[in-house]
Amino acid sequence: MKNEKNTAKIQTLTRIFKFGALVLEDPGSHFSETDVRDYYSAHYPHLTGAAVKGPVVDSGKAIWTFETKVGTKG
Repeated sequence: MKNEKNTAKIQTLTRIFKFGALVLEDPGSHFSETDVRDYYSAHYPHLTGAAVKGPVVDSGKAIWTFETKVGTKG
């Protein structure tokens, strides 16, 4: 009988961040998802306070989405 070993492969997923139609690059794996949101909020003020949704895994990529709240004041 052949001795079969169970092995596990570790695959690192590439993180992708989306804000509407924009695809934002990952500034570094040392950033948490909320840190990435805060990092980009200097260039995209609508990201301030946006919800971080995800990840959705697709083709070896972890896709995170920034969603802003739409509503009215009053």
